[in-house]
Amino acid sequence: MTAASRFAVALAAVLAAPASAAPWTTPPIYTSGAYQILCSVQNIGTKTRMVSARVISETGAVLDEGSEDVVPGQVRELASSSAGSAGAYCVFEGASKQVRGFLRLRDDAVSQLVLPATR
Repeated sequence: MTAASRFAVALAAVLAAPASAAPWTTPPIYTSGAYQILCSVQNIGTKTRMVSARVISETGAVLDEGSEDVVPGQVRELASSSAGSAGAYCVFEGASKQVRGFLRLRDDAVSQLVLPATR
């Protein structure tokens, strides 16, 4: 095999490799009182997808994180935090655009606010 053909094979392999999707995030939210921040995802596709989520504080600290295979049609809570009055937001990672991420603010088991993540 010539150097040119080895290069062509290597280039084809790189171009054929799946690209990893960039993380997507919610807007930050500032809470007061006993609210819980939840990072949730919904798979609107037809295949099971691996998704991860992190709750990030206003200082950049990871407050909680989780990963899970999410089956089609399922909504899963992957990370949560009782951040008090501190600001926080959710960061999601997964290779499919068929997964939606959102931040939920909950008080006494009742969702008060939902903020969608954007890519």
